[in-house]
Amino acid sequence: MNILFYIAMLTYYMINNALFNAPNVIARNYLHHGLTAIPIGLALAGINAWLLLSVYNRFPKWTMIEINRHLCGKFFGGAISASYAALMIIIGFFMFRGSLEVIIEFLMPDTPVWFLAILLITIPLFGLLHNDSTILYLVAFFTAIAFILMLIIFWLGFKEIDPVMLKGVAVHGWKPPTVQGISASLFVCGGYVGLAIWNPFFARTSLKATLLLFVSVGLVAMSCGTIIPLAVWGPWAIRNLNLIWVMTAETLSLDLFVMERGLFLIVPLLLITGYMGVLLYIYKGYRMLDLLLNKPKATRIIIGCVLAGYVVLALSVNELKVIIRYREQYMVVWAVLQNIVGILWYALAKRKERGVSAP
Repeated sequence: MNILFYIAMLTYYMINNALFNAPNVIARNYLHHGLTAIPIGLALAGINAWLLLSVYNRFPKWTMIEINRHLCGKFFGGAISASYAALMIIIGFFMFRGSLEVIIEFLMPDTPVWFLAILLITIPLFGLLHNDSTILYLVAFFTAIAFILMLIIFWLGFKEIDPVMLKGVAVHGWKPPTVQGISASLFVCGGYVGLAIWNPFFARTSLKATLLLFVSVGLVAMSCGTIIPLAVWGPWAIRNLNLIWVMTAETLSLDLFVMERGLFLIVPLLLITGYMGVLLYIYKGYRMLDLLLNKPKATRIIIGCVLAGYVVLALSVNELKVIIRYREQYMVVWAVLQNIVGILWYALAKRKERGVSAP
């Protein structure tokens, strides 16, 4: 596969998480976390990517399942792979619930929630009918659209902001961050976890290209995605907002043909990234379980139960603040596991010889 598909995959995750996840953690708790979480999280992501990519490149034709089995043994390696699959399924629900909230609030407020939830579930079901390469093509296509929309929205945001507001954010934002803030920043640059199933498609992955993307796209997306809402709302008002970027875009005016409100740009962007997030996370969880269990029928039954659980949970959990709070905790767990596995893999891989066949 061309390196452009890898770039598209990383870029998608950065756009998605810089708008869906990081602002809700960093901006909402700005007075406690500070903006220092952004460079710290970026540095940790770079170290973790270096550890993991060195191992993925050592075994270029293997997925995470095979690498775990080879380095950590059948039982312990299987436990790590199952943990990753579970994390993919959990974040898939957060993306599902966030996308559903955007639809309910701004597109179809009078439609029954159960109907919208079932309708949204058809997206990952549709994705399961395709293969790995087709999903990558979908990612590349929608990333191009999302990237253009993101640039326009960020440009509009800075155009409407008074420099005094930005100065205030910069002066008062450099406070000691918490684990939640750092984890959210690290999570933005976590797109390389897609190598868990797509590593065989990329042969050897470029660490230089990865780090360059972290700085050129990840740092910019995180900084703009957090600073613009803070400058618009201030640290006190933003703590009471749930869909931070939707509410921020409502304050932006634009003269773009028949569109006069920023809402007409941010909602399509969030729906594109949200839909792709649901599809990608569920697909990765499905493929990892499929490779781990090697029983297609059992895997489909498990994923079917998971998707049914999505609908039930979406109807049970009505408070978006609850989802946001659990998502903050999830990102901490993800960051801890990600770094433990990176260090473990790197240490064990140093003891292995190249060219060993997959078990």
